[in-house]
Amino acid sequence: MKTAIPEVDSEKCTGCGDCVEQCPTDAVEVIDGKAVIVRPGDCTYCTDCEAYCPAHAIRCPYEIVLLPAGTRKRTPVRRSHGKRADGTHTKTRTFRR
Repeated sequence: MKTAIPEVDSEKCTGCGDCVEQCPTDAVEVIDGKAVIVRPGDCTYCTDCEAYCPAHAIRCPYEIVLLPAGTRKRTPVRRSHGKRADGTHTKTRTFRR
């Protein structure tokens, strides 16, 4: 599986450095006046750079993958509806996720 990294639009980037300041892993640097993901392996895809970019030059796209019906393993889950003073449950049902 490919690890995603933020996409920088060099046409929009003003080189302000806000993304560099906000990046918790120091994966972003400004080089020649433009933001660059210099350490993609350190990027956690937190999307802080996208959120703080005033020029909207950084995008953190994602893909939603839908699984076909019936492919997800369903596991039984016990849910309790309350406890008595002695710690026993008043009702217990088994649901499937």
